Amino acid sequence: MMSWMHPTSAGSWGIGSDFPLELQFWGYIGECEGFHLEAEQPASSLDEIMWRRWWDILITHSYGRILVEIERTMPGLSPEEQSRRAAARWRHTFDPPAFQGLSGAPALQALAQRYWSPFNDRWSMVGGEKEMLGDMLAAQWRRVDSKRLIRECTRAAGKAVNRPFRLYIDFVRWPPGYFRHVSDERLILGKGYLEASQAEFFKQIVQFYICQLV
Repeated sequence: MMSWMHPTSAGSWGIGSDFPLELQFWGYIGECEGFHLEAEQPASSLDEIMWRRWWDILITHSYGRILVEIERTMPGLSPEEQSRRAAARWRHTFDPPAFQGLSGAPALQALAQRYWSPFNDRWSMVGGEKEMLGDMLAAQWRRVDSKRLIRECTRAAGKAVNRPFRLYIDFVRWPPGYFRHVSDERLILGKGYLEASQAEFFKQIVQFYICQLV
């Protein structure tokens, strides 16, 4: 996870962005199978219905989200123990390559088993999608001056110092135009928002969320 933290306790803030592995893989399955996430697009099969349901589960049960929750609720644990507990809980919902957690949905499990290897090769290889999208993300954050946005939102709210806050922005490789508001502190965007041509729109989105939090 890439993050930026203000160093002082007064007005502290954090913005984190990530590419959750689980959602990248589940999106890959949807892309290959011709599935859709749009609510107005009816599912064409039971497999697609189950796939959509599991997508919703993974949004809140990725390793990163589980770790954040453990850090919040069990701050007294060491970082190593927090990571161990997060990994153990994570394996209940995402355990490649066998995907035993999907044994109750054999058709979905078969899809996951079939697509894991080609996805992993494409995603994790040197110069692959993970590396490419990471470069795009870094470039987009350079175009968006988050510290300046925080100052502007704080002034607009009539405050001298912003409220402490955290904002999490996750990205998915597919669908590229995906937008999902998860909470006031978290949203999920498709990779299309990382295009240089979308920098101003992405900045407006980030500014909107920051202004709600400061």
